[in-house]
Amino acid sequence: MTADDTSNNDDNSTEAEATAAPTDNRSDSDSATPPPPHTQTPDFDSIKQVSPYGVEYWSARDLSKLLGYTDWRNFEVAIKRSITSCEQVGQQPADHFVGSNKMIGLGKSAQREIKDYILSRFGSYLISQNGDPRKPEIAAAQAYSDDDANH
Repeated sequence: MTADDTSNNDDNSTEAEATAAPTDNRSDSDSATPPPPHTQTPDFDSIKQVSPYGVEYWSARDLSKLLGYTDWRNFEVAIKRSITSCEQVGQQPADHFVGSNKMIGLGKSAQREIKDYILSRFGSYLISQNGDPRKPEIAAAQAYSDDDANH
């Protein structure tokens, strides 16, 4: 992975789209359904990674799947909102959201570079709080965080 904060944008969206008010432009495969009773809280630790230096981190690509997103463009909206939230609470976004690229396989031996983010625990938490609450996984993560804060 290489650090790349904003230059590689594989989803062809513009900065204005990322910062504009959210619209309901989700694909059919990304449609939210009502949460089933007793939706299980997403297990963030199941996708946690540890650097060679012992620092824990999360891949935004992995987190997007855990939180029920199928469209990276929609998940990037939550990332952008989370970066704004991070700034608003006086934190440095660069400490919690590091742009990176990773290679994915495209068949036999072909590969393609895609955009990703390396996230801190706090960055992952902010994304769960700024995601689409119509997604059962987001709603469960938000309820868990609210419940955890009240104890």
